[in-house]
Amino acid sequence: MGLIAVASMAGAQGVTTTALGLVACWPDSEVVPVLLECDPSGGDLAARWNLEARPGLAETGQAAAATDQPGPAVLTAGAQRIAVAGRDVAVVCASLGGAEVAPALAVLTAPGSKALHDADGWIVADLGRLDEHSPTWPLVAAADCTVLVARSHLEGLAHLRARFETLVCRARGRFAVALTPGAYRPDQASDLLRAAGLAAPVAGPVGPSRPIGPDPIGWRGRRALGAWHGLAAAVRNRAIAQPPLSIEAAPTSTEDRP
Repeated sequence: MGLIAVASMAGAQGVTTTALGLVACWPDSEVVPVLLECDPSGGDLAARWNLEARPGLAETGQAAAATDQPGPAVLTAGAQRIAVAGRDVAVVCASLGGAEVAPALAVLTAPGSKALHDADGWIVADLGRLDEHSPTWPLVAAADCTVLVARSHLEGLAHLRARFETLVCRARGRFAVALTPGAYRPDQASDLLRAAGLAAPVAGPVGPSRPIGPDPIGWRGRRALGAWHGLAAAVRNRAIAQPPLSIEAAPTSTEDRP
């Protein structure tokens, strides 16, 4: 089992929705992933699902700091439960301001920490936007697969192309692209990227957001989950095809890349 990171290189539109879609439609029905909200700009799951502000990521960080060798059990200190597309999901929410994200991740990703390596389950981490100095890069380095959400038009693909070297270097090739609805199908986007010299694997399109929102869904909503099931299966297959790596400190600048 392992860690899936979900992020964007330009803006963060669709990242939280994609993370929710992966958790709701993960193919291992007996093992529902934990959703960890790590967006440094702040989370919105608590507001979207009308949850209490606490517990959350701050409490998970505190639990990890109080343990010599924290394991995935520390996630329960900050977990709340929500229903997503009929599936009961544990979520660890970040605050609206995200002030606790950097200190919590510093503890959770410290050398020797096993907090984000669950041998018996999966963790899906919502990283928001990845900029050069984001505190979430250690999760990208450790993830079994990083799902990069990109807009399906020329501008979105251009942003991906401009940052491709940074992503490949830090994710060490263990990533996949998920496209939001737009001008290009996944195969067309893959061809465009390949023509630009980028061998970026396009796992598939994201599905519609409404079926994985807080409102109950009917049979029409369940039928609309097909794209999410396809994307989740593709991401899982890519993740298990790669050997897991241990967490390492993230470089602080482009000159310090591994």
